[in-house]
Amino acid sequence: MYSAFYDPFRVCDSGMAAYLADRNVTHVYVVGLAADYCVGHTARHASELGFVTYIVDEATRPINADAWPDPSLKDCGVTVVAIHGQEVARVRALTKPCP
Repeated sequence: MYSAFYDPFRVCDSGMAAYLADRNVTHVYVVGLAADYCVGHTARHASELGFVTYIVDEATRPINADAWPDPSLKDCGVTVVAIHGQEVARVRALTKPCP
């Protein structure tokens, strides 16, 4: 799978969107390898599905460093953020862990 939500052809749904929705998740922070493949596709799908979506820049690496960050992500509603930025600080400030 190139995305945590679907296979490349969207034949199989992983159930991730339903899992997150059932837990009232509204924001998705995507990290991992590779930024220009799995991370990017997961972030695009999360945004398409209505989640506020971020990629944490310091927590991912692309295969093609010359093409990162991908400007088309912004057009899809995905924001690339810094690990010390306000978006990640929001998560750090949570006092109640997720179930």
